[in-house]
Amino acid sequence: MILNVYPSPTVNQINISFDLVRSTTLKIFASDISGKIVKEFIPLSAFEKGHYEKVFSVADISNGFYLVVLDAITNKIVKKIVISK
Repeated sequence: MILNVYPSPTVNQINISFDLVRSTTLKIFASDISGKIVKEFIPLSAFEKGHYEKVFSVADISNGFYLVVLDAITNKIVKKIVISK
């Protein structure tokens, strides 16, 4: 699995792209540094093998450092983002 999150820093939106080498169930969310989930981008869903790209609003999230987490059944990938308005 590969996860890309850009741009960072960002103001209003982020692009999330991910590649899956096999079908899996996953969710993607943003958490603050303490681990509290501040936004769910993709609820727990089944995805087929392939490449995915989505754009999400972060306008409702306060300035700061956050972690974007792709949490799959067998793997977890974490990327850091900065929101600066």
